[in-house]
Amino acid sequence: MGTVVKEKNCLMGINPFPYFEKGQKLRELRGNKKKKEFADLLETPYRTYLRYETGEREVPDGLLKLARMIGQGYAEAPDGHTDSVVGSVGLDKETLQVVIEATEIALTELKLKIKPDKKAELIVMLYEMYKEGKEVDRPTLLRLVKLAA
Repeated sequence: MGTVVKEKNCLMGINPFPYFEKGQKLRELRGNKKKKEFADLLETPYRTYLRYETGEREVPDGLLKLARMIGQGYAEAPDGHTDSVVGSVGLDKETLQVVIEATEIALTELKLKIKPDKKAELIVMLYEMYKEGKEVDRPTLLRLVKLAA
């Protein structure tokens, strides 16, 4: 049986999608950002993101964790615009960007592809390592990317 929800598009208040709660959490983390923008930030195909948000597909835990990190890095300003508040919540946008770029370069170099949830977990792990002051050299990064693939 589906999950009971209070949404207009659900027949008689019952959502037929089994992963509705995780999708709802993803919607909350997105805030006022457009779905396409948030999907791009998560490096997730737009249609896949839509299925996650509706609960049609289960949101991988790693992707949800990355969404939390990204979602906390932005907040709605009083004028309705979405502004970065990265410094006030402890998310270092520059470090996150470096980690994402390094991961993408390693994947390209190794000619590998990683599922979005695994990539999200890898990015979160590398980000946390950098934030803890642990240096990740190129050979280590390449090994970690191979393990995640």
